[in-house]
Amino acid sequence: MSNTTNPIQAVPPYPEQGAFTAQYKRYGWEASVHFVLDKSNNYRAYVSDYAVSGTPTLQDISRISTKVHADFNKWVSQTRLINWATRNGMHFTRWRQQADNTLEVIA
Repeated sequence: MSNTTNPIQAVPPYPEQGAFTAQYKRYGWEASVHFVLDKSNNYRAYVSDYAVSGTPTLQDISRISTKVHADFNKWVSQTRLINWATRNGMHFTRWRQQADNTLEVIA
């Protein structure tokens, strides 16, 4: 089954988001969506109960987070993730992985 027909594996249109929200919504005060452009120019998304400061690495983010398993080319766009995070009271942070594996915030 492709990701376009499986709403648990992608951020579906708003009326159909129940399963996705149940799987990825966090309840911490600092719940966050981390949208990462890695060194291979691939996008990854993670959800955590924590706000992250300083200069974390991708390993730091993955250790404290749940990876959003989705096909970013078919369903999940940055805009859809931002809207989903906002509707669920979560912070949204864009990161870019550097050569030394640290992450920098993308404005």
